[in-house]
Amino acid sequence: MDENVTLSAMVRNRAGAVSGRMSPNLEVDKMIAAAHQMGFKNISKGQVTSRVIYDMLPLTVASNTFSFFTNCGARTFPRTNLTQNRLEVNEVMVIAHVNFHIVTFSAAGANPVVSIEPLSTTFAGMYRSDYSIELSNQQVIKPTPLDAQFANFNRYAKHTLHENSKMMSHLVIPPQTEFTVKLQTTNATTSTTKEIMVVLEGIGFINAPATKY
Repeated sequence: MDENVTLSAMVRNRAGAVSGRMSPNLEVDKMIAAAHQMGFKNISKGQVTSRVIYDMLPLTVASNTFSFFTNCGARTFPRTNLTQNRLEVNEVMVIAHVNFHIVTFSAAGANPVVSIEPLSTTFAGMYRSDYSIELSNQQVIKPTPLDAQFANFNRYAKHTLHENSKMMSHLVIPPQTEFTVKLQTTNATTSTTKEIMVVLEGIGFINAPATKY
C-alpha cells in the first residue's frame, strides 16, 4: 500500500463500513473502526503513513519493573519522540512490532550516543522478561515473554541478530488515549551510562488531506 494513499478510497459511503478491497489490510480496518468508535469521523479525509514511536529509561537504579512512555514529557530526543503518552487528537496507530534494546551514552544524563546494542550483547539476562501494554490503565496486551524477540526463539527472525517481536494480533492505539508499555524482569543489573529503549512500529493515520500536498 502507498504510504500516502488517502483513506477515502478505502471507506464506503455509509458510516462505519469498510470497502471489500480493504479486507486484506486488517491493520487499516482496525484503525478506521477504532477512530469511528472514538467519534473521529474524518478519517476518510486523511492519510495512512508509517509510524514509529519510542521511549527510553535509565538503568541507573536496580529495578525489576520499567514503565515506558509514562512521564515521557519529561524526556526529549534522543530518549523519546513523544511529548506525552497519548497520540494527538487527529492521530491513530496500529502496533505491529515491538523491540527492546540497549543504548549507551557517553556519560550519565548526557546526549551523545556511543553505541546501540541488542539485549543479547550486554544484558542477555533481560530476555527472561515479560512485557505488557496498557491503554487507559487497562491491560490490552497480557504479559508476553520477551524471549520470543531473541533470534534463537523468534520464528520470524531472518538472521541471528534479528531481535524484533512481531505481534500476532496488532494493537490499535486510538487518539487521545493514554498508553504504557511495562517490562517486568528478573535482571536488575545497573549502569550509569546504559539505558533500555522500547520501539513500537506500525502504521498510523494523520489528518492531512492529500489536497494539501
